[in-house]
Amino acid sequence: MNPHADLRGRLVGVDEALDRISSGARIFLGSGCAEPQSLVHGLCRRTDRLHDLRVCSLLTLGTADYVNERFLGHFRHNAFLLGSPGRAAAQDGRADHTPVFPSEIPELFRSGQQPVDVALIQVAPPNAHGQLNFGIHVDIQRAAVEAADLVIAEVNPNMPRTHGNSSIAAADIDLFVETGSAILELPEPEPDEAELDRVANPHAGTDYLIRFACPEFTSLCPITGQPDFAHLVIDYVPDAFIVESKSLKLYLASFRNHGAFHEACTVDIAKRLVELLEPKWLRIGGYWYPRGGIPIDVFWQTGKAPPGLWLPDQNVPPYRGRG
Repeated sequence: MNPHADLRGRLVGVDEALDRISSGARIFLGSGCAEPQSLVHGLCRRTDRLHDLRVCSLLTLGTADYVNERFLGHFRHNAFLLGSPGRAAAQDGRADHTPVFPSEIPELFRSGQQPVDVALIQVAPPNAHGQLNFGIHVDIQRAAVEAADLVIAEVNPNMPRTHGNSSIAAADIDLFVETGSAILELPEPEPDEAELDRVANPHAGTDYLIRFACPEFTSLCPITGQPDFAHLVIDYVPDAFIVESKSLKLYLASFRNHGAFHEACTVDIAKRLVELLEPKWLRIGGYWYPRGGIPIDVFWQTGKAPPGLWLPDQNVPPYRGRG
């Protein structure tokens, strides 16, 4: 800890810091990869003496024990964006989701519509001027800190400092807890691990075409490790199911650090969709940008398209040199 920072005896242990929190408190948690893990774990250890804690956060990526069913009556979590740990709890009715534009959340704190009694945050250590730093969580955290009656900060040397309106004075924090834990990371699944979801076809029994275009698809060359880029066009005629578009976006993004040849990526994507959806018909066009002077285009389809189907051309021009 930098000796220039005036902490005035406010550097305490986790349990001593959390002794200041009472049942019924409305708590803001630093969110995403900046979740203060030591404080969260400490809070979950105190359920023998705390109940009816209302916890809010922007996005949960940690273990999120406070949404576990065994803590019913102790915690009620409200997420502005649903991460994986909180999604199941919200679907089961054990947690809440408030859909809102992130730009509107600070005003919810300032106006008191989203009360904040306690803010639990994680910050980078003070610099030579005694200024701590919000690090990677600079979106809604400042407004929550300004609205809170009690601010407890987990000071972590692993938290990177960020530029802009990201500094906070030591005087604005009530208690400090030191930690050296690794910052949470958002794992990127491999394509075969990525979730791909389907929903019921709203026009089952009608032959119609659905087209997805991904003009900035990225993967890695398995030989050189260099990035490859493609414009993918996926056309399919659904039967009982259609693909859920957000899951498709995340599935395609999972190829960004995946090493595979153009042919493997293109056809693997098509076959994964066929396996999931069992469509009446599907085709894919993989229009790969040239590297080494040779463009490669890959095409695959399941068979003949249904008769009478309106099937527009994919309209991706082939790569051309001077000719």
